[in-house]
Amino acid sequence: MKLYKKIICGVAATLSVAALQSCSEEKATLSGANTVYIEMSPKDIEMAVGDTVVLSAVVSNEAGDIINTPITWSVDNSDVVELTEKITYKKVKNTSRAEGDETHEPGTDEPGTDEPGTDEPGTDDPLDPEQPADPGYTIVEIHEPCIVGRIGSQGKLTNVRATLENGMYSLTTVSVVARDISKAVTPITTFKRAYSRTALDTIWFKVTPYTLITNDKADVKFEINITERVTDTDGEYKDFTVQSEPYFDEANERVGVVYTGPRIAGKAECKMWLESGGQASEEAVVPISIYPLIWPGFEVDGKRPNPGPPSPSNIKVTLMNTTMDVNDTYNVGVCLGIDAGSDVDVENVKAAERAGMMKWTIDGSAVVVEDTYWDETYSTSGYVSYLKVRSGQRTGLSVIKYYMPDTVLTCNLQVDDFDKTYPVNRIVVKQGDQELSETQGAAFKLGIPASLEISVEPEPSFSFHIPEVTVADPSILDVEARDDASGYTRNFTLKRVGSTTITITSLDKTVTIPVTVEDRVDYIQWDQANPDQMYKGTSATIIARPHWASGKPASGEIIWTSSDPSIVKIEAGSFGQATVTALEVGTVDIYAEYEGVKTSRYELTVLPPADVNASDYVGFLVLSDAGNGNMALIYGENGDVYAEVPFVTEGEYEGTFSGTEGHVELGQNVFDGCSYNFTVTAAGEDADGNIIYTVTGTITMPNGGRIVMNGETFILG
Repeated sequence: MKLYKKIICGVAATLSVAALQSCSEEKATLSGANTVYIEMSPKDIEMAVGDTVVLSAVVSNEAGDIINTPITWSVDNSDVVELTEKITYKKVKNTSRAEGDETHEPGTDEPGTDEPGTDEPGTDDPLDPEQPADPGYTIVEIHEPCIVGRIGSQGKLTNVRATLENGMYSLTTVSVVARDISKAVTPITTFKRAYSRTALDTIWFKVTPYTLITNDKADVKFEINITERVTDTDGEYKDFTVQSEPYFDEANERVGVVYTGPRIAGKAECKMWLESGGQASEEAVVPISIYPLIWPGFEVDGKRPNPGPPSPSNIKVTLMNTTMDVNDTYNVGVCLGIDAGSDVDVENVKAAERAGMMKWTIDGSAVVVEDTYWDETYSTSGYVSYLKVRSGQRTGLSVIKYYMPDTVLTCNLQVDDFDKTYPVNRIVVKQGDQELSETQGAAFKLGIPASLEISVEPEPSFSFHIPEVTVADPSILDVEARDDASGYTRNFTLKRVGSTTITITSLDKTVTIPVTVEDRVDYIQWDQANPDQMYKGTSATIIARPHWASGKPASGEIIWTSSDPSIVKIEAGSFGQATVTALEVGTVDIYAEYEGVKTSRYELTVLPPADVNASDYVGFLVLSDAGNGNMALIYGENGDVYAEVPFVTEGEYEGTFSGTEGHVELGQNVFDGCSYNFTVTAAGEDADGNIIYTVTGTITMPNGGRIVMNGETFILG
């Protein structure tokens, strides 16, 4: 503390410490004080270029009372430090005074003179003077004197003075020292992966204080060195390509090194340091691993993600929990999808793994390593790295990790004694909702997919003791291979009709189920010769042929149906055949059903009666009349008419014949009770001397349709 004695005659103090006595000390004012103390803070200041130091001083009398008096600040050499002020804001609570008291205007207090309790707690922080008004409080702008170390003033001294109105003053020394830059640079980036597939990349370093660059003009030095070259290539990028100047980010007080990595596998490091005023900072070092971008993910239950980037449909599992049985082996696989995926990129990843940049570790003695290997059939854009382990001497947890320079994949592998931990109490076999047993077996039909639901109790044991299924006679049916999506379902391939058994085994439980494979009608096929049209009053035979899955001949009863029995009547005949009779004009749908299988729709149209030219008809026409001497006319497929005509008078082949009891077969249509009226006339002889006859006339069927004969010829046979 600086001590001053007041001179009664008003002579000013000329030294930093003066001791003069007065007769009395009236009150805490500069003029009324016998002794004055000026306490400066801080004292004997040591600062660096760019640093800011806030100044303060307290004036008091001998009794220790604070004297409120103006203080003037100055520096002896402004080339060493600059005198300026720091502006902050304070929120002050407005106080009410009783009538007659002095008015207290908010904001008129000097710093540090507020009455206790007038400030809101925590309001010493800087405030925004533009913030909305808060009733009951006033924002006070506080000006504090301060000094700032000037550029180029390292190693220089000066004085800072606090002077009172009466000329008294106190001073303290200020020395500007060279800043300690040994710890000025620290890494922001702690690790980096580099490869030429990334055109530009940046490593960031923090500079503290940043004024070393902006004010002290410190030189920024950096370099990138390859410390281990695992592989090299014949390509363009063998070394780092680094921008010649660093990137300065003053807003975030950081410096970046921009570079492109080589297309190799290896290790490197990036160093940065500062040099200023003959000093050099410690090097800040960031390790760099050189290898392609990899999208890793575990193989989970035999399922591999595709080698591309992760997505909702391509999940890359990096943390996996799984189990294995004691005295068993397990393959932990990491699928490595490699960016670009050309041969050189894949080989660089393999080289990096060989060099230990990617490696497997095991924590825990439940498993021991049996082998490590790669599966290169995964993809042309990568491969699967496997660690094969076997269980140790006891159950427990082993944590297996696959370390990559920027990623760690963790597999928590629990070794259990599945036989003890997951017992099988019984095997459950179901066909649909029906549970089967050794007395209540399963029945399948050829041609229909066959499956059973096979599970165990308790249910959690299923995954550890998946039931094995065998068939006694695989020529009847065979069990299909199970996949991950099968669940409890086991599918069977049916081969032939017969009976056999299937045996299911899980852990120490076994059950045998009888199984019968039955024949089944695959389909029913309509005969292509079935008529699409009929004339009213005619009848025809239709044929439907059932086909069995086994190929065996069909027999039994076929159910025939007509969509409208008033148009077509159907009568069952021998197996597979039926007679249809056209009753009315119209169209119907006909179906045949056998063993629960129904044919496709067969459409039949009934037409009204119409005349038919006998010479145009392809088929057979037989006209017979037993009461007229067994007369017969037969029309052949070639249109010729052959006749065997044993008339009443033998040898009388010519003449007119008529009657009403004729029987006509026109193709598949049969007509009885036909009337006929035709004339047979001799028309000469052929080359062999056979008499040629002609027939002229009509045959009328019961439905009104006529067969017209217009001189068709025949030779008496």
